[in-house]
Amino acid sequence: MIDEIIGTVVLFPYGPDTIIPENYILCDGSQVSVLRYGPLFSVIGTAFGGNGTTTFGIPNLNYTIPIGAGPGETGIEIPFGKTDGEDAFSLRETNLATHTHPGSGEAFIGGTEKDNADYESPMDAFLRTTPGNETYAASADKLMGVSKSVEILSTSSGEGKKINNMQPTIGMAYYICHRGKRPVHS
Repeated sequence: MIDEIIGTVVLFPYGPDTIIPENYILCDGSQVSVLRYGPLFSVIGTAFGGNGTTTFGIPNLNYTIPIGAGPGETGIEIPFGKTDGEDAFSLRETNLATHTHPGSGEAFIGGTEKDNADYESPMDAFLRTTPGNETYAASADKLMGVSKSVEILSTSSGEGKKINNMQPTIGMAYYICHRGKRPVHS
């Protein structure tokens, strides 16, 4: 008596090079015969590929982690039978949240009114140290300190290398049951 339910995917701690469990097919993305595996085809159809007449696809779970189909909490939807994600990616400016890098600094600028010459342009002049109609004077005779907030602009940098996005893993083999009890459709 076979107790397995057709279409059940099971993870075994051994690979196809050593043992292929009876009534199971390795989940490696193979295209298989509708005629030979009709009961499994009646359960999964062409969700994982194939033409639906002579062939259908077995799910490819090599180097892939299964996840429940449907919408996630982030609004990303994984349709049944479709794949998504990547094991490595290049982090780009568009992946980062909008942010700033605040900073502050202090500038010390010389200022004078020695000869009482007033200028409208900073060319060959210094900031005035006392109030007047003009901002600049002809020469410097004392130091005045001005503290001002400074915005620091960051620029893109890096080498564009891919970042490993893989969680800790161990290699095992997924198999799908092709012969057994038919699942009850609701």
